[in-house]
Amino acid sequence: SDVCSSDLTRAQVAAMLGVRLAAVLAKAPARSSEVVTDVRGHWASAWILPVVRVGWMDARPNHTFEPAGVVNRADLARVVAVVLDALPGRGRDAGAVTFQDMPPTHAAFRAAQTAVSAGIMTADANRFQPAAAVSGAELMAVMSRLEARAK
Repeated sequence: SDVCSSDLTRAQVAAMLGVRLAAVLAKAPARSSEVVTDVRGHWASAWILPVVRVGWMDARPNHTFEPAGVVNRADLARVVAVVLDALPGRGRDAGAVTFQDMPPTHAAFRAAQTAVSAGIMTADANRFQPAAAVSGAELMAVMSRLEARAK
């Protein structure tokens, strides 16, 4: 599975979290006993299950993970905000960032604000583009910044 392919999947993000932030993931407390029904035998199940268990990514209401689901920037911002919470001694620092294309009432607004003000994600010209697909290059940059914060 090529992480530089055009649209990143939920499985690829879970695997990247599991590999790049393994030490943080291992110490994170379990927050969910959620059962996911669609990842048995999936190449990324070894990472999907722990990432769901600690609450970094959620199962869907129907108990599926949808490993092939495409990840957009709003989804990634939610993951980043939760992971930042898990980093030792580093509370969330949601600054007064605003976005031209995302009202404060948007479901992912606080997560986007946290991800951008922490320097983990970027917003070009105050545009967050919550519905835009996440590229492999963007995910790699986000993971590198999260790894640096975790050290």
